[in-house]
Amino acid sequence: MMRIINIYDRRDVRTGERPASKINWSRIIQQREGTILAGDFNAHSRRWNPRSKEQWDATFWEDIIDKY
Repeated sequence: MMRIINIYDRRDVRTGERPASKINWSRIIQQREGTILAGDFNAHSRRWNPRSKEQWDATFWEDIIDKY
């Protein structure tokens, strides 16, 4: 069975916090095999877009990718 989790993650301009960073991703991802995270991460990285000219708010998501 596959599970798709739709994410919209936008950094709070006042605090600089990202809502997704407050979630226990270990529990969510490891809870069920076949979990796919998809959505608008509001992050730019050459890892998923080689044409990206700058790195922007991607470190958190790169760490999640590396871990899982």
